[in-house]
Amino acid sequence: MTHYGVRRLVALNSGNYLYANIDLSRPVHLAAPNNRGKSTLVNALQFLYIDDFSKMRFGRRTHEDTRKHYFGEDRSYLVFECLTTSGIQSMLVRGLSTLRDGHFERYVYDGEFQQADFVNDGEILDFDAVKTRLADRHLARVKNADLWQVLAGNLPPDDGKPIPRLSILPLRRRDEYLAFRDVYVRLLSLSNANARTLRQLIIESHAREIGERKIDVAAEYKDEFDRAERAEHQLLFIRAVADEIDRGKELRLEIRVLSDKLAALAAPLWSDVRRVYEFVSAEECRLNADAQRAESEREQLGTKKDTLLTTLGKRGLEAETVEQTWQKLQEDHKRWSAYSAAFVKGMRSNAERKAADIAEQERHLEQAKKLDLDAMRRQVATLTKQVSINRKVCEQWEKTAIAELRRVGVADIELDSAFRIANPDLLKLIVGDTITFKNLSATADRIRAIANHITDGNYVDDLITADTSSVTGPDSHFMHDPKTLQDQITLHEEELREQLARLNIAEDQDRACTTLGTLKREHEELRRELAEYDVYLDAWTKRDDLKKELDAAVQKVADIRQEIADLEQSLKTLSTHIAGIQHELGLLNQQRERLSAVAQEFRGEAKPLGLHDLSSTLVHDRTHDDAAQPRSLTRFLESVIRKLVNSTTDLRGIGTSRLRLQEHQKIIAEKSRQFEAQQRYFSDEDEEWESLIEARDSLPQLESATERSWDSLFTTLGARLKAIVTAVSSIKMAVERINRGLKTYQVSNLLAVQIKVEEARDTYSAVEALSSQDGLFQDRGAWDINKKRLRQMIDRNEPIELESLFELRIHTQATDGTWHQSASLDDIGSTGTGMTVKAMIFIQLVRAIAGSDKYRLHFYIDGLGELDDRNLEATAAMAVSRGIIPITADPRLHLEPLAHPEVTVYSLGQESSGRFFIDSYKTYHARRRAQPVEVNRE
Repeated sequence: MTHYGVRRLVALNSGNYLYANIDLSRPVHLAAPNNRGKSTLVNALQFLYIDDFSKMRFGRRTHEDTRKHYFGEDRSYLVFECLTTSGIQSMLVRGLSTLRDGHFERYVYDGEFQQADFVNDGEILDFDAVKTRLADRHLARVKNADLWQVLAGNLPPDDGKPIPRLSILPLRRRDEYLAFRDVYVRLLSLSNANARTLRQLIIESHAREIGERKIDVAAEYKDEFDRAERAEHQLLFIRAVADEIDRGKELRLEIRVLSDKLAALAAPLWSDVRRVYEFVSAEECRLNADAQRAESEREQLGTKKDTLLTTLGKRGLEAETVEQTWQKLQEDHKRWSAYSAAFVKGMRSNAERKAADIAEQERHLEQAKKLDLDAMRRQVATLTKQVSINRKVCEQWEKTAIAELRRVGVADIELDSAFRIANPDLLKLIVGDTITFKNLSATADRIRAIANHITDGNYVDDLITADTSSVTGPDSHFMHDPKTLQDQITLHEEELREQLARLNIAEDQDRACTTLGTLKREHEELRRELAEYDVYLDAWTKRDDLKKELDAAVQKVADIRQEIADLEQSLKTLSTHIAGIQHELGLLNQQRERLSAVAQEFRGEAKPLGLHDLSSTLVHDRTHDDAAQPRSLTRFLESVIRKLVNSTTDLRGIGTSRLRLQEHQKIIAEKSRQFEAQQRYFSDEDEEWESLIEARDSLPQLESATERSWDSLFTTLGARLKAIVTAVSSIKMAVERINRGLKTYQVSNLLAVQIKVEEARDTYSAVEALSSQDGLFQDRGAWDINKKRLRQMIDRNEPIELESLFELRIHTQATDGTWHQSASLDDIGSTGTGMTVKAMIFIQLVRAIAGSDKYRLHFYIDGLGELDDRNLEATAAMAVSRGIIPITADPRLHLEPLAHPEVTVYSLGQESSGRFFIDSYKTYHARRRAQPVEVNRE
């Protein structure tokens, strides 16, 4: 028999394998110590079957680490060689490297896996080279969203998608694939499932056998139920008030006949009422027009008065301002006339001096902030000393060294030259006091000798040469005569005073600032007083013009006040006229109100007779005739009022009939409260009565329609509820098949493992009752009960779901015969026992979805040390019998329990570099042979 599905798995530079190639066409056992890549190889099957990476399971590894583990390089490949309905095809999963977080792409191509397509001279090729080698084999990329259609084997060929087809899963719809994906991942990893999860898995795995899974009764049937219920309530209500409706119909006919009769009499009368209103409106319009004109004139005069008052205020302020200016000028004249011109001139000179003092004081303060105080003191001391020396020189000029040297014949030029080398100040010393010539002539010779060594500003002797052009010699003023020196002394003294002033300020800046402040205040007071004097002087010269301006302003204020008085008199006259008009309008309004009251009373009586439309429209046009004259209008109005009063008295005659009709309405309204949604308020009597009479006349049709509504609702809903009840039965059968499988391949160390379906008592019984229509309408009690049940479902707004109708219970029977209930598959016994049960259950669930055993699948059991040989053999036998190939892993070799009828054992090793590999020298093939049966020939 041909088996479609994956038959070979190849890993190239993936999951720490440089190269691994295992045959999956028969049971496989991977023998290797822990952490040698056993799980890496088997879990790679998820990349073939699972379209959503987040749904895959890889033990404790994170998804990010897993991607990088399998596809850490751009030359990482997984190849799944498959036997398909179209021949041999392969799926290639290509890694995108760690730089792209280990993401991957899927491709499908025709033909078997050939190592030469991926490896050249021992080196794995990049993807561009691989694509070139596979170009002639219809290499096509597979998107994640299309994977299930690529795998599905029962899709129609014309589904409209040009995608490759492997056809290795017998599925037709995406929901089947999603169920397969969930169960297969659990089978591959043998993950735990509690009772609720197992219930969900069983439902999803048997979706083909389930017609209905969920009915939202409130959302889908509430409106239909409400309509049927409303129709039934209306039917019962109409039956209860049929007599009141019949009597009310007769009374309404009597009232209509009387109303029609009175309507013919009311029309001419109401026409007169309209004419009275027209006449009153015309007179009112005339009076209003007069009042409007008078009011407009009053508004204009009032506006003019307001304008004049505003102008009066402005002119009054102007006159007051001019008056204040005139008074101030007189006061200023009294003050300043006592000041002479010379006194004022002295004030100006004093202000100028203080301004100069302020400027000088500010300059000294500014300099004091910048100058070095010690340097200033040294400079003052130097100047003081210099002045003292110069004074002494000047007083004893003839006794100075320069005078003495001149007398012995030393020329000034020689002195100038020589004392560029010597100290120039020596010439100022007083002979016999501060200087002593030991040998005057020798000193003169020495000075001449020094001078002779200087030529063109250069000093030259046998030892040195020096440029003396930049050296300062004796003061030129000092070299001449005492008068010149006296002038210099005067300059130095002036400079000394200046420096002393600056020093004083620098040494006590606070006192200088205080002095400066006093100067500024005195100067500001002088400046302000002089400014006031200048203003007064200018104003006094223009006093005649100011007096004329004052007289004109006073006269203007007087004129405006007179004009305002005239306007107030005119406004008073107009107000009297307007009051007269308002009085006439008031009398006219009283007449109209009297008419309105009588007309309102007439309308109140006419309304029950159907005359309110005729009597509610009053035309207020502007036409008028002779009756609009005041006297004629009064007589006409009295005549109309008398007619209205008489007609109103006649209208009250039909009140009795109206009261009797209202009594019947009250009875109907009270009875309507006993029937849901049938309340009658008679807010619109005509509409209510028409509705009641129409319903009373169509009572037989209403009875028939109500019965049809309920029949339609329960027929439709009952069929769907029956489908859910049938689905529960299908689940029971599926669970029973699982139990038979567990019994056939019995788990060791347990007598039995059973899964039981327990129906939710209240919910399921209600659904089951509603799903049974036989005899429903013949049994009135069942009819009412089921309506109440349906109403409760709608009111609770809880959908009927297949999952809520039953619970799963996992029971195990120990070897001593006792039964135990387990919360999950991991709780049914030891680890090995749990693994065995999970494998057997998940195998059957996978086959419930992918039913054809022509399509081969695989599952994985790791850590066989937890399983005894009986459980391992039973699990392998069940899997093989259902077309699901076991892949096992353990450090030890296992042959006998896995040979059904044959098994391949791959030994895995690890190189020094950390890479895993398949040891071809330790690969074994084992086959189970049938034992010959001895025949007893006796």
